[in-house]
Amino acid sequence: MKINNIILSTCSISGPLAKELDDIRSQAQEKYPHFSEDRLKQWLLGRGLVAETLKENFSQAANPLELEQENFEYINALPDFTYSLSHSKKSLAMILTKRSDYLNIGLDIEDEKRIFKEGMEKYFVHDDDLLPDGIAADKKFNYLWSIKEACFKALFPFVQGETPFVLTDVWINKNQFGFKGSTEVLGEWEEIKESYDSLAGHIVIIAKVLPKSLKPLIK
Repeated sequence: MKINNIILSTCSISGPLAKELDDIRSQAQEKYPHFSEDRLKQWLLGRGLVAETLKENFSQAANPLELEQENFEYINALPDFTYSLSHSKKSLAMILTKRSDYLNIGLDIEDEKRIFKEGMEKYFVHDDDLLPDGIAADKKFNYLWSIKEACFKALFPFVQGETPFVLTDVWINKNQFGFKGSTEVLGEWEEIKESYDSLAGHIVIIAKVLPKSLKPLIK
């Protein structure tokens, strides 16, 4: 599926793509011997989905083992492209775009029934956050968490400083987002509501950095 020059692809964690990647699993294990079995599977499946999307949409052949990103900003082997991954217990999703269209992007998928522990909101809610109208009160935290995660991923490469970049450093004003301490709008987010069997019961959020260039965001 293509949304404003961003391609969204999804798959099941245990689907056919996972089986197709078994041939290179041992190579991935050699590359990342510290990964757990589940982490290795997610890593390989994510890069496999990126490779499949590049081939189907851009006729670009790529080895999944060579699709690492530089600081979550661009693909080392293909610097004209960037992608973002997100997964749940049963599903994985990926968005990919050319960097000539968007400086960076971020994706998050979230179980819409997730229950947040009391007090957890301090880790991601900003005092000035404002969600769009129409989001049910009992889903407010689910949406805000997912939106913040996607926007965090999109802004991550541009943040510098000795203090760690955290979700509360991102502010949300309806469908726009920016960086704490500045009113400048750095991007927009949108919810993908189209039906995907592998994403049933999930909130799906895409974030896009709008400027064609950004000065470092100092934390």
